[in-house]
Amino acid sequence: MLKTYFLATTLIAGFAGMASAQAFNGEVGGNVSRSATGDVAYEATLDLGAEFAVNNATLFGNVTLLGFDDSVTSDTVVDGWYLGARTGDWTLTFGDQSDIFALGDGLNEVGGNVLANPEADDQNLQVAYRDYQFMLGVTDIADGDVSVTNIQVSAAHSYDTGTSVFGVVDYNQTTEDFTLGVAAEQALANKVTLTGALTYADAFAYQVGAKYNGVTGYVAGDETDTLAEAGLGYEWTAGKADMFVEAAYDFRTDEVTPAVGVSFKF
Repeated sequence: MLKTYFLATTLIAGFAGMASAQAFNGEVGGNVSRSATGDVAYEATLDLGAEFAVNNATLFGNVTLLGFDDSVTSDTVVDGWYLGARTGDWTLTFGDQSDIFALGDGLNEVGGNVLANPEADDQNLQVAYRDYQFMLGVTDIADGDVSVTNIQVSAAHSYDTGTSVFGVVDYNQTTEDFTLGVAAEQALANKVTLTGALTYADAFAYQVGAKYNGVTGYVAGDETDTLAEAGLGYEWTAGKADMFVEAAYDFRTDEVTPAVGVSFKF
């Protein structure tokens, strides 16, 4: 991980030397959560990004540092990084970044334990063209012997009626399994947005919810437990601070998981 981190920071610095225009941005945040057993976990993140204009393209990069402390361990790690280029409707990125199987499950920090989520464990390459995306997940490039782990393809579309739809498929190269996901949102006239998602791996799972003026609520379940999880959260902005308070309830274990957090952009 450290090798790839140094590679990312070196290339970002190289971009700066070629750039005719540049912009730097960052975000610092923290959150506290408590498990059903009473264990408290603390997290702090530092997100640093840079963007440079080179001819008709934009080069950009990002590094995220995570510090955490729970009942088991305490450490600071490189939680993610990526480098990318954008020109016209095309965007290309590579790094230890989130995959494209993003259905909005759970809340900011809690919940999201029902829908299928075939994450890319190491690095991945992403290509985006308008509302279409392709991802190729690979093993850690620092290990030398790079191989493909999974492939994802997604498409999205928005309608004038306030409806937006999203579909994604994941293929795991090792297990040869497919995972499917679809999601939709409907914006209503009274500032309410209805949300829904459905996944299929070994079984179907769903999540439905609603948003209104910073309040988000949802319920989720699968073929085994029709009502497996529920969550409620509130987000608001005070000055330059974005804050949230939320909690999730697992009907399968009768566990409540609360969390609070704040972040500042600069």
